[in-house]
Amino acid sequence: MSKEKYNPNKNNNSMIDLEMDSIESFTGKLLIKYNSLDFNSIKNAFSNNSVLYGKLRPYLRKYYKPSFSGVCSSEFWVLNPIKTTQSFLYHFVSTDYFNIQTNKTCGTKMPRAEWNVINDLIFFYPTINEQIKIGMFLDLIDAKINLMDRKLETLKKYKKGLQRFIFFSYKNDKFELLKSCVVFEPKSTISAGSSIDNGKYVLYKSGQKNGTLNTFTHEGIYIIANDGGEASFKLTNGRFSYTDHCICFKCESDEKTIALANYLQLLEKQITYIGFTGTGLKNIDRQYLGMIKFPILEHKKIAESFCEIDKAILKNEHKLECLSKLKRQLLQSMFI
Repeated sequence: MSKEKYNPNKNNNSMIDLEMDSIESFTGKLLIKYNSLDFNSIKNAFSNNSVLYGKLRPYLRKYYKPSFSGVCSSEFWVLNPIKTTQSFLYHFVSTDYFNIQTNKTCGTKMPRAEWNVINDLIFFYPTINEQIKIGMFLDLIDAKINLMDRKLETLKKYKKGLQRFIFFSYKNDKFELLKSCVVFEPKSTISAGSSIDNGKYVLYKSGQKNGTLNTFTHEGIYIIANDGGEASFKLTNGRFSYTDHCICFKCESDEKTIALANYLQLLEKQITYIGFTGTGLKNIDRQYLGMIKFPILEHKKIAESFCEIDKAILKNEHKLECLSKLKRQLLQSMFI
């Protein structure tokens, strides 16, 4: 581990500064760069051959392979390869095995990984030529994952733009209240703890797909809303169940339900700000929800448009999930 430091009080050179929020958890993606002159604290220095690993709250799994030199928060370990290549070392620190070792932490509120544990860690590595081949292969998979991730993000942005265009661009004075165009399902008696591993049917918790069961209570297209915290509206498809922290409802037709779901997704921030009441974890005000005005438009055409986009999004999400799973399996077999 490198111990080279950067002191802003003695060095006035502007350098790229990476803080803990600069790196995305689990992916190794760079989110944001800072300027070292904007901080007064002493930093760790790194080179374009280093590997960074966040020791603060190591369960967040923040690791990064820089292609440039700079400085970073002292909450990062700066690992400089000696008998390994940069790529080989980077992929090793992204494994579940390495993460398990870093989570042998000290502290409770702000746990930090112990360097003494990692310093004594034994792992096997091949020749440099083999490391280069392994690193290049895994780097190619990462590049493919990043490309698919950007494509998926573009599709989601396109969908959000289409939602705004359809519901906000046209002047429309015809509305109907939500309470008059939907049927609310009874409150569920299923608790969040009822979920099982590898069940046959999806279980929605807090408005999200977050578990499975071997039984189902509903089938078809419904809207699942989060009952507490922040507004979230998801469309269902197929057989499913939902917990007591969800609100389930639908319109008289599937097309109208799909259109309404997309309209409500546009209003999520507004509904969170105005429609959630109470102290602590706020809950949605169902009376407010029922008074939301839904514009009367050609729901069938709207639904067809969003269904096509959703199919493309689901297809790319599946591809991305399969590729990510393949990489995890390769890391497991290569490094353990």
